[in-house]
Amino acid sequence: MPQARLKALRRLLAGFIDRPEPGALVVGCTDPEMFYLVHTLLRMDEESRADRFLVIADPFVSAKQYADIVDAALASSSGPDLPSATIIGPTEVAGRLERLFVHFLADLPPGDHRLICALLPAEIHDPAGFATVAEILMRSSPDPRLRLVLRDDIRAPRHFTIAAEDPSERLLAYRFSLPPAVVMADVTAAAYDPARSPDERAQALLQVACEHLARREYSAAATCCDTAAKIARTPAIRHLALALQADTHRHAGDVERARTTGALAIQLATAAGDRPVVIHAAMALGELSRESGLTTEARKCFTLAERAALPDSPAQARARTARIALENSSC
Repeated sequence: MPQARLKALRRLLAGFIDRPEPGALVVGCTDPEMFYLVHTLLRMDEESRADRFLVIADPFVSAKQYADIVDAALASSSGPDLPSATIIGPTEVAGRLERLFVHFLADLPPGDHRLICALLPAEIHDPAGFATVAEILMRSSPDPRLRLVLRDDIRAPRHFTIAAEDPSERLLAYRFSLPPAVVMADVTAAAYDPARSPDERAQALLQVACEHLARREYSAAATCCDTAAKIARTPAIRHLALALQADTHRHAGDVERARTTGALAIQLATAAGDRPVVIHAAMALGELSRESGLTTEARKCFTLAERAALPDSPAQARARTARIALENSSC
């Protein structure tokens, strides 16, 4: 069941992106389900050679905080400085986002290329504020090359309802449902199924480890990571297991083991050219080093993640933003 729902989500997104008309797609889901939406779009970004994706998954805490995120994304992509404002509300945030879209659209090469802008807050602390931002963007006259994907909290829908009730084909609404219990039952069965390949079992174990980590069951998470690293045949999976094990040690408060394991994951993944693992492990070790006051080590980690990421990708923007913020704080 989980795989069928994820495939349906991907087909929907692909159809929305490929259709000739611009517009907005509002996906209604809960906070945990939003992860799958982000993951699907990032995978599509990695596989697409024609289109460009801009995925912002930071929580929407307030209009001011979201405006800062937009400003950082524009600055990291060498965009123009935005005018400062004394008061930042949803209208100003929408205006800043529209400028961000224009900047990225200008960088698209000639031909049949699209810009997919996805605003997918992991958490929406100010539902009315984010809904206002979304409604302004939904009602604006879009560039024919722009595809806008918005998230809404299905437990208290706002702009999702507007899109669902809109008679035009410019606004679309889709309810994505994949309860964690359904996913974990399927994944746990795969992790301990002797008929599965070692790599399939290892990948399932890493998903189980993430669930344990979310529940703060650090010992169980570390055991899953350790087992996955031992049975995996593919180096990339072993490297990912080490990176997640470092995350587990960090959350458990074992800073030294987190640093040692994270550094080993970076070393092995770098040698093998596993860029996603390098980025994840380097960003995590950079944040841990920053928290520990190891500024030089943190800067090296963020720089490594920035270089490992694809040019102008969201991962590169996050790494660059972290590096610049660190350099500014040490001035």
